[in-house]
Amino acid sequence: MIFFQMHHYSMPIVEKGTSYSEQIEVDENDGVVIFRVPAHNDVDAADFYYDFKMVSLVIIPWGRGEVPTKV
Repeated sequence: MIFFQMHHYSMPIVEKGTSYSEQIEVDENDGVVIFRVPAHNDVDAADFYYDFKMVSLVIIPWGRGEVPTKV
């Protein structure tokens, strides 16, 4: 029997005087790590998907006013 293992972390960051929290989700079963970076300073929000099995990184940018939702 395989159990679903999803771990959620929040990493506080201060960049150029701006504080924000980067959300990190680790899916042990699928071997995927998702980094959710909110818009801050002059950086648009984006999700970074890292797949350990395929050794690939997918970046999904979000517009300045958009709020990413879970995919």
